[in-house]
Amino acid sequence: MPRLTKTALQKHLQHLDKEELIAEMVRLFGKFKMVNEHFQMEYGDDTREVVDAYKQKIRKAYFSNRRIRRPRTASVKKLIAEFKKVALFEYDTIDLLLYRVENSIEFAHVNGYMSEAFYKSILSAFTEAVQLIAKNNAWGEFKVRCEKCIWHAGELEAGLNYAMQDIFDIQFAGKLL
Repeated sequence: MPRLTKTALQKHLQHLDKEELIAEMVRLFGKFKMVNEHFQMEYGDDTREVVDAYKQKIRKAYFSNRRIRRPRTASVKKLIAEFKKVALFEYDTIDLLLYRVENSIEFAHVNGYMSEAFYKSILSAFTEAVQLIAKNNAWGEFKVRCEKCIWHAGELEAGLNYAMQDIFDIQFAGKLL
C-alpha cells in the first residue's frame, strides 16, 4: 500500500463536509496525546497547563518515589523534544529548559552525582536556554533565574558554575544591567 502524501490527504479532506472534518478533528484530539497538547497550546486559554504537565514529568524523571542513583537524562531530553513539537512559544521552551537545569543541579546536590555526561547535559540545556533567551530578547524574564542556576551550580564544586557563567556572559555581553 503506498504511503499517504500530504497532497493526497489534502485532496481527501477537500471532499469532506464541515461536520465530517469537525468529527475527524475531535477524534484525533481524543486519540493522540500530541494532537491534544498541540490544540491545548494553540486554542487553550493558557499554555501553563501543558507546560506544567511536562514539568511534572521532568521532576518525576529526576525524583521519582524510588531511589534513583543516576539521572535519566535521555528520558528528559526526549520529553523536551516532544514538547518542542507542540510548543507555540519559545518562552515556554525556555521555561522548560531552565526547569531541566534547575532539577539537574538539585539532583546533583541531593545525590552527589556529577558524571562528565551529566555535566555536559546540564551545560547543553543551559546553553540552549540562554541562546533562546538572547534570540527572543527575553532578558528581563529569565535573567534572575539563570543567575540562580549559576549560583546553585557553584555549590557542586565541579566547576559547572564557571562554564555556565561563561555561556551566560557570551550571550549577554553588553546587555548586563
